[in-house]
Formats: sequence, C-alpha cells, structure tokens
Amino acid sequence: MPKAYVKNVYDCAAAQPPKHLNATAWCMGNPQMMDSDSFNFFSICEIRFGGAAITDKHPNADHCYFILSGKGYSIIEGKRYEYGPGDVMWIPGNCDHEMY
Repeated sequence: MPKAYVKNVYDCAAAQPPKHLNATAWCMGNPQMMDSDSFNFFSICEIRFGGAAITDKHPNADHCYFILSGKGYSIIEGKRYEYGPGDVMWIPGNCDHEMY
C-alpha cells in the first residue's frame, strides 16, 4: 500500500512533458517515492495560455484535472468537453485525450 507524505511543489524539479506545449509539470510521486509496487505516478501540470497537451494515451494512468483558472477544452475519445475555473475533469486510463 502506498505511504502518505507531504511534498512541496517548489521542492520538485520542473519539466516540460514531451507532448505538452507552453506547459510545465512537476513529479509529486512515483513508485519509489511512494514505496509501492501498485502505485503508478502522480504529477501536477500547468498549461499556460495558448498551451496544449497534444493527443496522448496512458494505458495504466487515470487523470484527474482541477481547473483553477482560465478556460479551455479537451477532446477525450473524440468527444469535446469545455471547462473553466472550479471544474474537475476525470479521464480514465487508456483513453485518447488532448487539452487546449
């Protein structure tokens, strides 16, 4: 079972994910950090104005997005979803998805 812990995003190295444009991500947890063989990955991603997450699919990773500011849309399995501040978006693993 994964262990609980607190981590500050400012202590994490920022990265530019391969299929993200004008975006930054921070790894908050992975199997080694969480001491787990069943936990996959936990990260935070900021997509700035004009940025995008280009079409991708992650077989073993669900996604949960909390929209803090701005407006945009995603295309998930061919269906368009609009979102804005206060919205939560869930994308099950193994689904084609993109964000703008």
